[in-house]
Amino acid sequence: MIYFIRARTHYNYAISLWKEISEGKRKPDPTLLEGIFHQALKALYAVTEVSPKDRPLTNEEILEKVLPTLSDEEKRTVLKVRSILYEKERFPTEILMEEMASFLEAVKRCLQPIL
Repeated sequence: MIYFIRARTHYNYAISLWKEISEGKRKPDPTLLEGIFHQALKALYAVTEVSPKDRPLTNEEILEKVLPTLSDEEKRTVLKVRSILYEKERFPTEILMEEMASFLEAVKRCLQPIL
């Protein structure tokens, strides 16, 4: 049951940051959007790994653990957002915001039973 709490906590934090950006309280900084992405990934990871590891995992390790649990469409969404974030200089903020919104919707669908 603890993993549900961890998953909800990470997801709620990502959503609260997203709402602040959407409401104009914070600037849609690419670094902040990257933080939202990683928090949402941690939410998915908390559901896939019941007991936490002894050491904090890197974002890439979390991604490796989460990807096999997702549908093909969800994988494409996650990988697309990740690639845009890694090349954020090449993409306008509007595209990053659109992709982040679809990513957060995919995460919400995955976590729906526990939200």
